[in-house]
Amino acid sequence: MRSALIAISALCIGTTLIGCSKNNSNLNPIDSSASGLPTDRTNRETHAAAPAANWTLKLLAKCSDTVNATDCVGYYGFSVDQSGHYQVGPGPSGEIRSGSIKEEDRVALMTLLKATVGDGSSTGGGLSLLGTEEHIALESATTSEDLITLANNSSGEQKLLRTTGLDLYFTLKSADEAKALYAGVRKLTETYYAPTPFPEACEDGINSLQALTGTLTSCKQDAECGYFDSTLNAIAPDTQAFLEVDNCAKVLPLSVANIEQIKTNKTKIQESWGQVIQACGEKLMRPGCTDRTGFNLNHAAATCQQGVCKAPSSLVLTTGTPASFR
Repeated sequence: MRSALIAISALCIGTTLIGCSKNNSNLNPIDSSASGLPTDRTNRETHAAAPAANWTLKLLAKCSDTVNATDCVGYYGFSVDQSGHYQVGPGPSGEIRSGSIKEEDRVALMTLLKATVGDGSSTGGGLSLLGTEEHIALESATTSEDLITLANNSSGEQKLLRTTGLDLYFTLKSADEAKALYAGVRKLTETYYAPTPFPEACEDGINSLQALTGTLTSCKQDAECGYFDSTLNAIAPDTQAFLEVDNCAKVLPLSVANIEQIKTNKTKIQESWGQVIQACGEKLMRPGCTDRTGFNLNHAAATCQQGVCKAPSSLVLTTGTPASFR
């Protein structure tokens, strides 16, 4: 396994990552379409941007001095938008976790916020907040000092709630609404911020690198697209090159991408990839995987298909052991 990891370290500088997030945090099965390669399966856009949101709710927490920041749920921020897309972080080195909350959780949150942002049918979400902060006492002390804010498309963050000890301060229309919203948002945070510690160097490093590389295959015309080897050097389509697209790592080589975007981000990607290798070690390899997948260029140039750089369908994927590719 160690020798396989060394080989992956040498061959995989420059990568695009498959989805990784909490409740969506397990790495997805390898899909060749994620690298813009021909496949018999339906192509999926693994790096599709989250839908535009009318509002975003955010919780920031501060725990006692006896609790490490990485173990304090909410310390690096938990945010969720109207579409149900959530994000944990960024951590101190840009680490994030992201995904979508369950539909029933999204509906419950919309219900709690209805008096504040309406039913969501109006563009932008009309914030309806009190101008003066009020205060009530809670039945039991909170384990952290929390701040909950809300921002929409037309305004910056506005403070909804904050807690300290037994005190709940709010700018909502009623104390009952404030208590219900705080309980609901805190429950969401504890569900989707977990597991702690956050950041967790391996998976969160992979997720951060995914965010970095997620747009490197976007394009408007064929001329923007090209092939790249394992060190992100450009490969001409008329060479007799074999590009490996799956080498049993939990990351996929970025074999087809936007030429200018690779030039701009190459150093940053290589540095981030090196950090992931160091953090993950042997966990970088997919258990039980032995085959590799790749394709010969065959003088076929990369193309821009529906805004994504892909290899043309005429190229055939080959699967086998590393020795069969020599």
